Parts: sequence; C-alpha cells; structure tokens
Amino acid sequence: MPQNTTKLAATLILEEGLSIAEAARRAGVTHPTMSRWLSKAVAEKSAGTAAVEKAAASERIPFIGPKRRRICFDTETTGLSWRMGDRVVEIGAVEMNDALEPVRRFQTYLNPQRNVPWSAYQVHGLSTEYLEDKPLFSDVADDFLAFVEGAELIGHNAAFDRGFLNMELLRAGRPLLEDAGCTVTCTLRMARRVFPCQSNTLDVLCTRLGVDRSSRTHHGALLDSEILCGVYRELLNRV
Repeated sequence: MPQNTTKLAATLILEEGLSIAEAARRAGVTHPTMSRWLSKAVAEKSAGTAAVEKAAASERIPFIGPKRRRICFDTETTGLSWRMGDRVVEIGAVEMNDALEPVRRFQTYLNPQRNVPWSAYQVHGLSTEYLEDKPLFSDVADDFLAFVEGAELIGHNAAFDRGFLNMELLRAGRPLLEDAGCTVTCTLRMARRVFPCQSNTLDVLCTRLGVDRSSRTHHGALLDSEILCGVYRELLNRV
C-alpha cells in the first residue's frame, strides 16, 4: 500500500477529525490498513509533538486591551500536517497600529530541508530549488520571536499556522508562541460567527467584505497577512 495514500488518510483524521473508516474511504485504503498505520503514527509521537498539541488545545479568542500589539500572520508549508513531518517554507507577519493599518512587516523564506511536493508548489509557487539556499528556521527564529513577542497573533485558520510555527520553534530549541507571551485569534472562527453556514475562505471573505485581493495569484505568507489585515478590520465591525 503506497505510504502517501495512508498518510493522506491519517492527515484527514488528525486535521479534520474524521473517523478512521471515513478517512480510509476518502483516501482509498482499507480500514484495517489505516488502523495499523495510524496506531504506529500515534505510538511514535514525541514529547515535543505533545507539547505543541497542548498549546493548540488552548486556542481561544481572548479579550485584548487597547495597547496590545496586533499582528496578522501566515505561513506557507510543504504540506498539510506538521505531525507528519511537513515544514514551513515562508513566514509572513504584519503589525497593525491602533487604526488597524499595516505599519511593520516580517517576512522570510525558509529551507525546509526536504522536497516540496508538486501539490504544495501549485499552491504557493515555492520550489525545492528556489528554497535550497534560503535560511533554516533556526537561523531566523530569534528575529521572528523578537517581532511577535507579547502580541496578539491573528491568523485565518490560525490553529494550522500556530501548530507549524510551534513545531519549528520546538525543533530550534526556542520557546513556543504561548511561552513568548503571544495569544492567537482565528479570523475563520470569527467569520463563522458572523456568516454561519457559509463558505468563509480568505478569497470569499475578501469578495464579501470588499477587501482588494487582486494581487493574490498564488498564496503567499506576507501577501496573505496584508490581505488579512483588511479582512480582520471588516470582521471586527460586524462581530
């Protein structure tokens, strides 16, 4: 049985909360095969992964005082699951002022130390060859933490990006985002409260809320963070 097929099924279970039977059906594998593969994956979870899981479980939309820095952030990755070894290839973050206008930016591409699958390349356009001379995450970790320390981090489907960043921080021997004083707000969760039972992708929200996305031909961490500033501002007016 091809490993990438069972990996897909495991991702559906871990990322979307599907049952083993339903994930196996979608991935085209047998239920017993999926059960054996997932049991092995769970057994091999490290203490580091458990730490990131614990941080992810604490997600909430907190009360934020008026003086707290607010930063929209995004990542591009080699795949859908840091639990299965996928890595970050780009980080983008945009700090907003009190008027929720962008004022300061952080962006870096990263060498993921693994190949970028074609499916991921089609999303963000970052190839293995392009990234091979870029810095490792450990090379930029301190600069990234200095930029976000103590801030409210705002992301669309923020649990995805937070999980990836926390795993990279753990690999680099740095504090998790929560240990650096950051909290996380998810604009997808906000949008689902404002527009229940509707599609709430970033593209759809831009159209619905009148936010310009004309430059978004590919996903890009910094570009999407810039766009998210406008989406977040419009959502706040409706919450």
